Amino acid sequence: MSAIAVSGFVKKYGGATAVDGVDFDVRAGEVFALLGPNGAGKSTIVRAMVGLHAPTAGTVTIAGFDIVTNPVEAKRRLGYLPESAQLYEALTAREHLALVARLHRIPETRAADAIERVLELLDLKNVIDAPIASYSKGMKQKTALAGALLSDPDVLILDEPMSGLDAEAALVLRSLVRELAARGRCVLYTSHLLDVVEKVADRVAILVKGKLAALGTLSEIRAQAGSNGDLAEVFATLVRSEDPASRARQILDSIKKES
Repeated sequence: MSAIAVSGFVKKYGGATAVDGVDFDVRAGEVFALLGPNGAGKSTIVRAMVGLHAPTAGTVTIAGFDIVTNPVEAKRRLGYLPESAQLYEALTAREHLALVARLHRIPETRAADAIERVLELLDLKNVIDAPIASYSKGMKQKTALAGALLSDPDVLILDEPMSGLDAEAALVLRSLVRELAARGRCVLYTSHLLDVVEKVADRVAILVKGKLAALGTLSEIRAQAGSNGDLAEVFATLVRSEDPASRARQILDSIKKES
């Protein structure tokens, strides 16, 4: 059984089709990267995975449970870190995570110990009892990451997880992703930081205009793209984007002062 299964996924907004017939699955013990340019449909699929909206057609299952017809069981097995997490900023990190623990029905004693330890390891011990409103963006992202991990989920969805993190925290997160996979967890990862994706992902799916343009290991998607380059080069080939160096020159030329 796949940890995540997306089958025949279609999402329409009015007369516009955002995602058109996408299929893929993610296995336990795998880090799977879902990539695409802005507007390609990856955020639409992620929002459906976590139950924020239903597909127009097709299904999404988490650990075998359909997110639409059996949302409670699906979400019990799911941890989610969005790019811009919405936290209860009047609460402290300790209070916020205690609320998360209660929602996941984690025993209070175990939750208290886990909260203390995780926040210490994420370098938040000194602010554990300060209101989240006083935190920097990176501190809020670490708090949200702690919340996503607290229930020890079978499936972890990370949507641009490096947002706001300093270099040390980013390295910890990268190692965390690989360790989760080694422990048999499933990690779905979306990011525009392709050099990071190349280091952590076992397989990659690339969406272009709502359709699946490539799927597989880096070697497999190189073959599909007809490119022997790194992930950034393969990505550019598949999305048919303009050479970034050429575009950079054009941007600077457009603002150049007349001599």
